[in-house]
Amino acid sequence: MKKGELVFIPFPDIGHIVPALEMAKNLVARDQRLSISILIMKFLGFQPTSQSYVQSLIASISVERIKVIKLSEAQNVELTSSDPIQFIASFFENIKPHVRNAVKIFTESFPSQPDSPTLASIVIDMFCPTFVDIVDEFGVPYYTVFTCGAGFLKLISHLGNLSTNQNKDIAEYSVRELESLAEVAEQSTIE
Repeated sequence: MKKGELVFIPFPDIGHIVPALEMAKNLVARDQRLSISILIMKFLGFQPTSQSYVQSLIASISVERIKVIKLSEAQNVELTSSDPIQFIASFFENIKPHVRNAVKIFTESFPSQPDSPTLASIVIDMFCPTFVDIVDEFGVPYYTVFTCGAGFLKLISHLGNLSTNQNKDIAEYSVRELESLAEVAEQSTIE
């Protein structure tokens, strides 16, 4: 009956933070031995209305076994890049030491008493794969969470299939063709 601690690392957007908070509430409600810490990264361009919604959701959590840890803002992020992938990669590389430090401080704060929790796992958002390096340092298993809807998951799976199994370059698809594929994926998910 050992106590376990999970650390959630959601992508810093409302569509990822809210599902992480909701999943945490559901998990701790199911098992009294479980506690969860959610690391919230401050993302450049995070909308104030989203921040206030996330703040109200955090304030509504009445469970003591859920902690929300707000990380320091990433420094030296390449803001001049017009490539969104490069911008996000730069953000993650610069926030990585803050994530590592938060997990380290967190695990070192566990008292050495028999009933204290141990780090059981780290739950990483699908869009944060760079943090797998950190998980390896702590020697715990990790889980990847996909917070998007089933229709989008089907579309991503279909695009991967087109690329891998049919050797199609998905970058050549127009926006209209991708929208059409998304509609087909959504309909097949509903059925």
